[in-house]
Amino acid sequence: MTSPALHYTVALDGAATGGAYAVLDIRGDRHAGTPVHLHRNEDQVVIVLEGAVTVWHDGVTERLRPGDTLQLPRDRPHRVQVEDGPARLLCLCLPAGYEAVIDAATSSDHDDRAALLAAVGVATGRP
Repeated sequence: MTSPALHYTVALDGAATGGAYAVLDIRGDRHAGTPVHLHRNEDQVVIVLEGAVTVWHDGVTERLRPGDTLQLPRDRPHRVQVEDGPARLLCLCLPAGYEAVIDAATSSDHDDRAALLAAVGVATGRP
């Protein structure tokens, strides 16, 4: 799946972990990012491998560099933007489930991204 120059690859899915978690490999160029959104079903842990990203969450702005880790609890609006790219992140989603939207978006011709995200408990905008 691609989101304004962010490229997502499912590195490990729920089928491989008994539904406990999934791992996404996310890559993007400078200024790539997500809209403000929240995950209703998953907690996330973001690990920066390359580049630098800014994450807005809970009224805080954090700049993360390689080796930095950030926990994003479910039901908390957040946004991620690449500040120094190319960037590479690993995103651990607990429990698994969110990776289904990545698989669906890359394996079919879904035009309604919001419906895909809502189906896995992701609300976009200012929820």
